Amino acid sequence: MEPLASRSDEVLATLRRIIRALDLHSKQLSKTVGLTGPQLVVLREIGATPDLSVGELARRVSLSQATVTSIIDRLEAKQLAQRLRSREDKRRVTLHVTAPGRQILDANPSFFQEEFVRRFEQLADWEKTQVLSSLQRLSEMLNAPALAREIEEIEH
Repeated sequence: MEPLASRSDEVLATLRRIIRALDLHSKQLSKTVGLTGPQLVVLREIGATPDLSVGELARRVSLSQATVTSIIDRLEAKQLAQRLRSREDKRRVTLHVTAPGRQILDANPSFFQEEFVRRFEQLADWEKTQVLSSLQRLSEMLNAPALAREIEEIEH
């Protein structure tokens, strides 16, 4: 039987490889398009959904509202997206892709998530469930939900 420390070391090494792969994909995307992975995800969602609010966007991309606001600030600085205040209700602000942002989206930059989804969908249903369950459990073990709340509180 394999020692427990060895298994935990193997899990941690696998996590490091996953983090490294995500980092490499993000760097490649940044070099080719000038955007980070989260920026491209947000830009795509804004482009796909007319008159999207920041709150709804945050829910759709599973990021905190503070994080999404920061990403939108960067997209606006690059003139790829813009906030527009409603004429009917001045309290309502909606998000829109600009012409340069649309050009990036139309070029359909390669994104690691698409490759992951393609390969994930090829798995048997029981394998998909197992991967999801394992990742959810790992997220809980790493206390990810609590850390996300703490970061959101700091950002406010």
